[in-house]
Amino acid sequence: MDPFRRLLGRGAAKKAGQVLREADEARDAGNWSAAADLYAAFLEMKPEADGIWIQRGNMLKESGRHADAMAAYRKAIALNPDSADAFLMLGHLHKVMGDLEGCEAAYRQAFILNSEDRTAFRELRALGASLDADTFAAAAAKLAGRGEQVLMDLSDIFKFLKDHATVSGIQRVQLHLSESIIRAGGDTFRLSYLDEVTRAYYTIPSQTVLDLAAALRRQPVDHGELRGIIARAEQGAEVYVPRAGDVVFVAGAFWMLPDTANIYQALKNAGVRIAVYIYDIIPITHPEFCAPELVARFSRCLFHFIRMADVIFTISEFSAVDLVRYCKERGIPLAPVRPVKLAHQLDSGESSASRASPAVRGLLERPFVLFVSTIEARKNHNYLFQIWLKLLERHPRDTVPELVFVGRPGWRVKDLMGSFASRNHLDGKLHILSNVSDADLSLLYRAARFSAFPSFVEGWGLPIGESLAFGTPCISSSTSSMPEVGGDLVDYVDPHNVTGGLALVEELIYTPGALEARRQRIARDFRAVTWPQVGDEMRARFGEVLRREAPYDGPDRGADDTVARLAPGSRILFEESALEPRIERMRELAEADFIFDDKWLWDEHQVKWLSGSRARLGLRMLDTASGQAASAQVAPGSVIPVQLDLRLKAPAAAGNTLVFRSGGAEVGRLEARAGDWLVVCGAVVGEDGIVRLDLEIEGLMPRDDRLRPILVGVTALGISAPVAAQPFLAMEQRIRLVRPKPDR
Repeated sequence: MDPFRRLLGRGAAKKAGQVLREADEARDAGNWSAAADLYAAFLEMKPEADGIWIQRGNMLKESGRHADAMAAYRKAIALNPDSADAFLMLGHLHKVMGDLEGCEAAYRQAFILNSEDRTAFRELRALGASLDADTFAAAAAKLAGRGEQVLMDLSDIFKFLKDHATVSGIQRVQLHLSESIIRAGGDTFRLSYLDEVTRAYYTIPSQTVLDLAAALRRQPVDHGELRGIIARAEQGAEVYVPRAGDVVFVAGAFWMLPDTANIYQALKNAGVRIAVYIYDIIPITHPEFCAPELVARFSRCLFHFIRMADVIFTISEFSAVDLVRYCKERGIPLAPVRPVKLAHQLDSGESSASRASPAVRGLLERPFVLFVSTIEARKNHNYLFQIWLKLLERHPRDTVPELVFVGRPGWRVKDLMGSFASRNHLDGKLHILSNVSDADLSLLYRAARFSAFPSFVEGWGLPIGESLAFGTPCISSSTSSMPEVGGDLVDYVDPHNVTGGLALVEELIYTPGALEARRQRIARDFRAVTWPQVGDEMRARFGEVLRREAPYDGPDRGADDTVARLAPGSRILFEESALEPRIERMRELAEADFIFDDKWLWDEHQVKWLSGSRARLGLRMLDTASGQAASAQVAPGSVIPVQLDLRLKAPAAAGNTLVFRSGGAEVGRLEARAGDWLVVCGAVVGEDGIVRLDLEIEGLMPRDDRLRPILVGVTALGISAPVAAQPFLAMEQRIRLVRPKPDR
């Protein structure tokens, strides 16, 4: 008797449940072949069990018996045509077999049957599949009864906490703000993140934020716990498709995901409104304080959002005025700008000296002055370092308080840290603490004689308000937004004037009653703005947006809001533009990014790679004199010569051909060969004034190591002044000027 019949005979003599348990045990032990036969024995007794047919198919697939696995999955589908899991497993099998068309079809059906299936969605996006409205019909039906939603984007919190056990100011703001909105209740806000693989939004349970906030308040912070919370949230996240009328609210460091502009562009073109929280524009107004790559990335992303945003929130009046002034001086249209100021409090939960970390516990026993900030040039740590050098020269050492810097070393501080070391950290008086928990930080704020914040420029200044909230006097710079935070309860200094700062520090340390008078005044007059109050204001602002009651004082916005606008003669170099230092050049680059759509992926060099076999490039011509769209000067039917610098990967085995079309006609084709190519095509101006150039790749697409269909990238682009259609079409060499670029 063959093994299968022997198993079947044994299975017939036992209860089906026993056979199933043995099958599961074999599966869990990795004994795929035995598990497949045991599942077959069970199915002889219960052939209608579609779920077990799927399990048998899985075991057969793992055993390499692909034809048998296919038959098992097909049987499961025949028994239950609505089984999303069967189609998902079928998709995995097609993927293993290298049948990518069958793979995509199966995954698409799995997603249609269960639009909340993240795995199917991720696989479809990884394959470069287009997901049109019909694909999302099931999801839309489920969401039909809901009102317009505000999708609060917390992407950078997820990205940041995977690498760090504590949060910086921007992540802290988002956690406090979202936590306050959650606790206020209501069903308008959804918490979400943008997944970098699928380039789509996923909603997460509100409890995720509450759990992260609670974990960050514990002492000590367990980074493994933080990563576990995020992992569980990602595993349980649900695909969310924003629809017309929804608002996507980018609440954090929008420059952390620099290649997502075209995702927001697609959302906006679908009727989704875009809101952004801008903390400051310091990388643009004070680039000397920032790393060059941050200046380039920040400015480019800021210009993206200035073009797309329907409403802009800022964290201070100063940031609002700074942004409006900057744009007005350069004639940049701007959506309504509404300040929603931050809170003063540091909500650290319970803290006690007995549970403090050893480094903090030792400091609590001595007088000290506190400076909370990332250590970087803009924050002006050298100001206090120079003052403490003077104090140690002028006063007995035992009368000079310790100086405590709380923050990670940031950009370009090697020389500063060297200065600290060369003076032996003020002979032991200077203490630098990194990765300090909120619980420890609250102990430091309470125990400090006073705090200092001599920054050159800020969008807000959280440590000023936090110090006041703990009743601790503060010395702050008098510049930018900082007086908004401290009002008349803070002592202000010129951040360039060390002599003036020294006099004030000496007064607070050595004048009897000086500190106590300030503490009493803070206790009497300070009224902290709490995070729930900030959350309430933000909810009220979005209530206006959703009801469309907010006054709109921005530019007129049409359906083609995010179509790129470029002047004739523009030459855009995308490759290596991530390090472009010139702000105005970054503005032009940001504008040119809108030529593309969300099918294009940017690599670390900013080369734009097409994921898929077809795309449309679109732009408007600008009148160079007025800076406005030159629709009156560019007649429909005119031809715009467009130069594309292309980078091609190795084509598929059967070969690929790039076909260029515009105005309904083919204007050129290129047989794909790996390397760098230059192509000049004539793109026709449409009736709406938009120049469109379609690109289609013929032949079976090659796949990269993640199975994405990627063949062609754009490294640079140029446009010329319009020419008459007929003369251009007669110039064969200009239509099909296709040649390899010289070696770089």
